[in-house]
Amino acid sequence: MSGTTLDATSERDMRRIGECVAAGLQAESAESAIVVAIDGELGAGKTRFVGGLAAGLGIDRDAISSPSFVLAMEHEGDAVRLVHIDAWRIGSSEELVSIGWDELLRRPKTVIAVEWASKIESALPRERVDVSIEHAGDTERRVHVRDERPGRAAAMANALAMFTPGIAATKPRAARCSICGKPSHVDEPSYPFCSPRCRQIDLGRWLKGDYRVSRPADAPRDEED
Repeated sequence: MSGTTLDATSERDMRRIGECVAAGLQAESAESAIVVAIDGELGAGKTRFVGGLAAGLGIDRDAISSPSFVLAMEHEGDAVRLVHIDAWRIGSSEELVSIGWDELLRRPKTVIAVEWASKIESALPRERVDVSIEHAGDTERRVHVRDERPGRAAAMANALAMFTPGIAATKPRAARCSICGKPSHVDEPSYPFCSPRCRQIDLGRWLKGDYRVSRPADAPRDEED
């Protein structure tokens, strides 16, 4: 099976993978919605992954929760909209009519993240991003990402190559965002950037080859939550 397989050793790792996937989507220029189909056992970390995906799209990750009782939730970012769907309670793909599925697929600059995506397999577009999450231990997860969009696989692989798992150490309490120069505090989810938007800009520059070091070369990585 083609694609990229990554090992997550913590919830923070899972979010980081979601952020990298967001960079690989390049959704800000998409003419129609990009579907990210997510599957994994109960407790595998699907919603945690979507939180990272949201942060990478410039959306507050804390706004992400399982939409089990409303089927779908929409979140507006600076340039991209995220539609979060939990297909667990959907009995058939026909029930997607109630949330305007066909209309959602036509929206530009939109990412549709579907948890339990295999339950609506027949309704998913062929050109999509598949994410499979497997338990690999108490806190470890194995994440496989496959980009089925024509001509996009290399960009996604490059984005995922920026992920480094499980590095934790002491870090300074405050810093300056390398993108805009605003203060960034250690307790902010987007640290060392001041906002998810600046984090996304940094990831975009890496993909385009316009590299910017987001922290001093000898500075340690984030602590675990």
